[in-house]
Amino acid sequence: MSSYETRLDYSHRNVEYLPEDVINANQSVTLLDASNNNIRDVDFVEKFVNLNSLILDHNCIASDAVFPHNPQLTTLWLNFNNIDELIPFVDNLKISFPNLKHLSMMGNKASPPCTEDTFYEYLQYRLQILSYFDGLEHLDDRSVSQDEREEAARLYGPSANPSIADSAASNISDFVQSLFDKVFSFIDAPTTGRRTRYGGAASVI
Repeated sequence: MSSYETRLDYSHRNVEYLPEDVINANQSVTLLDASNNNIRDVDFVEKFVNLNSLILDHNCIASDAVFPHNPQLTTLWLNFNNIDELIPFVDNLKISFPNLKHLSMMGNKASPPCTEDTFYEYLQYRLQILSYFDGLEHLDDRSVSQDEREEAARLYGPSANPSIADSAASNISDFVQSLFDKVFSFIDAPTTGRRTRYGGAASVI
């Protein structure tokens, strides 16, 4: 983020919404941090007309939330909310923020962790998200690779609104299997004194 960005930190206030006077006095901010509150209704975002980065970690945002349209917003953090269904949430998110470059949704039911038991679900989640956002550079705590973009196009096609196919798991390509083997052979390899941790805190903007 640029050094000249103006920011509003309204985190840890235990509020369900931002007060009107706070919104009116800060409509020009480019970064809003309203994490660690009880926010569910996101209509207030419309009032921040210059917003390009929005942090709403640890709130009560659910799968039916629909954000106001803002094509200039490029960074969105929604870690640890109540998003339990990817569809239709991501359909609406694509319409609201079509130019996202950084998206983090870790800690939601719709965002599986990267473990050996949930690896295929985790990859399907990443590939689905990428099929909506061509310009996404970072998803959760990992950068987006060209291989992932190509696999997303292969599985879900170029449609702006792809649907979840029941047979998606059976269509996983050799790319996914090779990635699985690579990741977990590395994790299970004998340690050399340097630990690698997967998951954890959201990526730095």
